[in-house]
Amino acid sequence: MANPHEATVMLSILIPIFNEDSRDLVHALIKQCSDAGIAFEILCFDDGSDEMTRSTNRELMTTNNVRYEEMPENLGRAAIRNQMVRASTYNHLLLIDGDSAMEDDRYITRYLPWIGQFKVVYGGRTYQRALPDDPSLHLHWIYGSQREALPANQRKGYARFMTNNVLIPKKALFEHPLNETLKGYGHEDTLLGQSLEAAGIPIIHIDNPLRHAGLENRDHFLQKTRTGIHNLLKIRKLGADDREITLLMTYRRLKTWKMAGVARFILRRLKPTIQQRLSTNQPNLFWFDMFKLQYLLDIVGKQKV
Repeated sequence: MANPHEATVMLSILIPIFNEDSRDLVHALIKQCSDAGIAFEILCFDDGSDEMTRSTNRELMTTNNVRYEEMPENLGRAAIRNQMVRASTYNHLLLIDGDSAMEDDRYITRYLPWIGQFKVVYGGRTYQRALPDDPSLHLHWIYGSQREALPANQRKGYARFMTNNVLIPKKALFEHPLNETLKGYGHEDTLLGQSLEAAGIPIIHIDNPLRHAGLENRDHFLQKTRTGIHNLLKIRKLGADDREITLLMTYRRLKTWKMAGVARFILRRLKPTIQQRLSTNQPNLFWFDMFKLQYLLDIVGKQKV
């Protein structure tokens, strides 16, 4: 008996890769798509990984339904995704980060009812259940587990949307491409979410998470956080609505209360304490929030944000 989805469901899966072995993810996706009987392609574009990573992933060049390409240089999170959108074949896209892992064998099946609708569907993310053995990974794991690994009923709306694990009509991304002026990590999905909201394109949240397998050590995670704060200020200058961006809302309140200068002075004095608290085996996210606020206040200075 023919699969009822076979004639109608066509899906392009876009996986940008940067310094991660994505073979297991790709092969798991191939199996699930094949079992579902859908027409599919998987685009894997390497965005400037090291040679060891590339040599590992090159076996995907000869894998059926996979198009593997290597960029001559790093394009960045927004530009590589926009390029993959342009290269895709089908009208519905599934964006997945290369360091993701599936939790079960029904991942693709849960998205099938939404393919063909002009809606964006975000499935969410999870992290490994147990605290990592490596203490340098604890901060990222605690942050992700407490702030990002949320069920669908706790991440409604556009503010909790991410560009990893999202099903989206190709037409929507053609009309609302990711902003390529944002370099490095952070907030290209914030701008996209606000652009989709302004266009009246709904975002549906469902419980179909991918596990974020690429935990980063403390120093790398904090550096990416700093980069994200620079991008946060950049998207504010680009006209993004910051009413749902907690860090900028906090700064605005301090400024309204004429306390920004006082807070900057206090947090500068507390900087060694903040660093020490984030270096413990059980870092508290209160101190991570103070780290972000202190960094924001430092780089804002007398700018009007």
